[in-house]
Amino acid sequence: MAGHKDVLKAVRQLYSRNDWARAIFDRLADLKRSPTETPIERWVNMLGETTTVVIDYARQMQAAGCGTFVVGRHGSKSRFRWHYNAISIGRVASGASDDLIDVDETTESEADDEAPAPASVVGSPLALTIPQAKEALARTLGVKPEQIEIIVKA
Repeated sequence: MAGHKDVLKAVRQLYSRNDWARAIFDRLADLKRSPTETPIERWVNMLGETTTVVIDYARQMQAAGCGTFVVGRHGSKSRFRWHYNAISIGRVASGASDDLIDVDETTESEADDEAPAPASVVGSPLALTIPQAKEALARTLGVKPEQIEIIVKA
């Protein structure tokens, strides 16, 4: 694994030179909990790129020392496993911080973090408000909740 100073320099170069890197790092900086890994599919949806293009981005992030690109095999999905706290990487990339924090083993995968909550009673309908639905859709699509419009026709 590259040293902290090398990673700091590399992520800032990615951030300054690539729109895709800015989008990923800015999203990371806005997370409430730091994932240990992020599904490649999440970046495909967020960036509107093909899986092949996003895998190239993941390999560039791996070369920068951010983490490891893991190819999905035997039913597992391709994902990016972070070497550092993902929120700290996002903040370092933008210059908001100089502190890279080692990954916390107790964090969950980003896919787990964004899984919908189960209904409180089996068989009962899930009660969901418009703001909750917007938030969930925004996380799933990698956009801001303000960009989501929900129209209900009853």
